[in-house]
Amino acid sequence: MSTDRVSVVVPMYRTARHLPELVRRLDAVVPGAEVVLVDDACPEHSADVAQGLDPHSLTLVITRLSENVGQHAAVHVGLARVTGDVIAVMDADLQDPPEALPDLIDRLQRSPEVGAVCAARSGQYTSTGRRCTALVYRWTAWALSRGRIPRGAGMFLVARREAIDAVCALDDPVAPLVPSLAAARVTLRTVTVRRAARDDGSSAHRGVDRVRIARRGLVVLTPLGPVLARRHRADMARRNLVVDTDRPLHPGAPRG
Repeated sequence: MSTDRVSVVVPMYRTARHLPELVRRLDAVVPGAEVVLVDDACPEHSADVAQGLDPHSLTLVITRLSENVGQHAAVHVGLARVTGDVIAVMDADLQDPPEALPDLIDRLQRSPEVGAVCAARSGQYTSTGRRCTALVYRWTAWALSRGRIPRGAGMFLVARREAIDAVCALDDPVAPLVPSLAAARVTLRTVTVRRAARDDGSSAHRGVDRVRIARRGLVVLTPLGPVLARRHRADMARRNLVVDTDRPLHPGAPRG
């Protein structure tokens, strides 16, 4: 990998038990990276768990949200806090292996015209029903984006700073990231990554949540996208969300 500064955004909800291994594995594959951990009002108090970790070569930035806003809104909170040249986004549950990050970053850096590289997930990592509905969503997103979204693209991804800045300029605080990248005219590519099955067999997203998220993602790709963004901004303003970011935990820093 090049010497570009890497930041990793990780939304946290019901994943506290995975954090020690996640940080250990990130330290091995992206040493020196900044890791922005966003606690989405996790009932397991993930921020407290993260506060007690030894980051070794990593810099941990721990952000706590006053209420649960959902995975995609938590990602946007994290993106507003990164300082890196290359930004990765991944879940904390270790279904997406941190060890794939060097390949994703290498693909990005070898292709100057590409703004983001997404994992095209493979493997039997979820139920047949969920795989089928995800396939329908991805084909629809591909069609609405006129091919800008590769059909296998997922939210485990790496992106250039310029691409993330373009997403932030859309100012939609809850829009799914991959459709937002396409709406911002960022060139996307994929790398196949084998995804692990969820260790407890369950997901934080219920069926109704998945439908709502899919609808948001698809609308971003239509002329109604800016209208929905205004509604999202107004809704977040009404919620008066409190965002509290701890001081960064640098290698060797004393634990609070």
